[in-house]
Formats: sequence, structure tokens, C-alpha cells
Amino acid sequence: MPAPDLPGVLQTVVDVATFIGAAAVTGFIGNRFDAVARRLFLSVRDRWRARARTSGDALTEEEAVDAATAAAIVAGYEPDDIHRFSAVPQDDGSWLVMLRADGDELRATVPPGDPENARILIV
Repeated sequence: MPAPDLPGVLQTVVDVATFIGAAAVTGFIGNRFDAVARRLFLSVRDRWRARARTSGDALTEEEAVDAATAAAIVAGYEPDDIHRFSAVPQDDGSWLVMLRADGDELRATVPPGDPENARILIV
């Protein structure tokens, strides 16, 4: 799905597989926050895989919030500054997760399916 054109709004797309794969292949994690994000992504992936019946199954609310939080960390926000204020399931199985981080309001779209293959859009 292409990102909407929102003039004056910063958009970040976190490609989870690329992020996890780069750390695994190189053994390099840029900082301690990258390590936190990687652990969160892997935890979400493992929980989803343990219960999912099909490749397109939606994430639970908790999984979606954790994935959005990890994406916000990858986007440069510190874990202790990130707070959830809502998570709304969408008709297509995705989640719209609203976070507050360092005074910013973030909207993260977390798609259904295996979180390791997700592209999470943060606006």
C-alpha cells in the first residue's frame, strides 16, 4: 500500500525483516535501543506464529502495540518516552496504533500477517 501524500508530515516506514535481518547477519546493533526494538519485534513474531492459523491472520491488540512501539524506537524515539493512547482494529485486519513519544503524537499502521514481513508506516 503506498504511503499517503501528507505535505509537512514526517513519514517513516519500518521494514521489519530488513531491520531484524541486518542485525542478525552483521551481528551489529547500532545502540541499546536497537536491541530493545529487535527483542520487541521478535517477541511479537513469536507470539503471532504460536497462535496464527493462516498467513494473513491479524495481530492481537497487544502485538500491534508492541510492533508499533518497536517501529517508533527504530524511528529514533526512546523506549521510555513512548506511551500508547489507543489501538483501533481496521476492517482489513490491520491496526491503527496511536502513540505519544517525546511530545509527538504518532500514528502507526500495523498490517496483518507475519510481523517479521511487515512494513509499518508511522506518521
